[in-house]
Amino acid sequence: MNKTTKIAALPLAALLAFGAAGCGNDDNDKDTANNSGTSVSASTSTKATLNSAKKAISAAYKAYPNSKALNLATTTNSKEGWVVTLLTAAKQVVDVQVDYDGTVLNKNVAAQEPTKDQQGIAKLLADMDTPGLDEIISDNTPKDGVIASATLENSDDTLVWTLKYNNKNTNKEMTTVWADAASGAELASEDAS
Repeated sequence: MNKTTKIAALPLAALLAFGAAGCGNDDNDKDTANNSGTSVSASTSTKATLNSAKKAISAAYKAYPNSKALNLATTTNSKEGWVVTLLTAAKQVVDVQVDYDGTVLNKNVAAQEPTKDQQGIAKLLADMDTPGLDEIISDNTPKDGVIASATLENSDDTLVWTLKYNNKNTNKEMTTVWADAASGAELASEDAS
């Protein structure tokens, strides 16, 4: 990992249990679905690179200024690319589809009310100055890893990014990293079995 700083915000055992429990919508073996019902997969293709993820995040922020990222995942619908879930300045949630070249595919997507979990995250984000998701992904990418998904979660009023990486050579699950949202520092990691 690029970051060696450890933060004691959450005990290691709690983080490992957090990941083992399959927090959020995804249960580790199945595809997840974002709020709009688009199929999202934890596997990447050869085009799903760190650079394409950065382009997707940047394009989503440009389409929705002053928003905060809640989730990033690859999509397997008719246009391959990324889905970036944002909390907008109006406290609405949008799922922005972006192709691997950084072009927004759904410019007029309807905003949705945040879920109860997303409302809790929004309250915590309101008082935080956080590094960008692209920076957090870059700083925590393992050797030979490529980001597959990133999910912001509230763990006892501490915001934690769950970053799932695939091996860029084999396209298989490689490592899950939990990173502090406030600093971007790695809290814990677990290699795929």
